[in-house]
Amino acid sequence: MKGLEEQKELVRKNKAADIKAKMLDARRQFIDEYRLMHEMKDLPKLEDFYEKDKVGIPPTPEQGKRRMDLFKPERGAKAS
Repeated sequence: MKGLEEQKELVRKNKAADIKAKMLDARRQFIDEYRLMHEMKDLPKLEDFYEKDKVGIPPTPEQGKRRMDLFKPERGAKAS
């Protein structure tokens, strides 16, 4: 039984590390997108990350255009 408990503990530790890594990646991606949307002027507040999924006011046409421009491939760039 001792071997089984060791295996369970190993799985718990590895699973926790995977979850932490995914959460950190999500935050890094959010920060990158936030900075692009705000022209690299500032960093988001912690509340911004946790409130990002709340339904809110739709973006203005200017904000919508900026968002679309971020995801458009550049002219002359080769698709990989």
